[in-house]
Amino acid sequence: MGKKDVAIVKWAGGKRQLLPQLGPLFPKKINRYFEPFVGGGAVAFYLIKKYKPKKIFLSDVNEDLVNVYTLFF
Repeated sequence: MGKKDVAIVKWAGGKRQLLPQLGPLFPKKINRYFEPFVGGGAVAFYLIKKYKPKKIFLSDVNEDLVNVYTLFF
C-alpha cells in the first residue's frame, strides 16, 4: 500500500507490513474475493485496489468492526 493509503482501524496481527512479500504470491487476476476475517483489512483493500474484483465479500466475527466498515462503505 502506498503512503496515501489510510487504514480505518489499526489491527493487532495486521499484515500491512507484509504486503511487499505477499504481493508476488497473489494470482495475476482476481474476479471474486472472499475475506472471512477482515480485521484491519490491509490485504483486502490492497487486493481490491490492485485487482478491482467484480464481487467482494468481507466479513468478521467482530460485530462492532463490521458496523464500522458498514458506516464507511
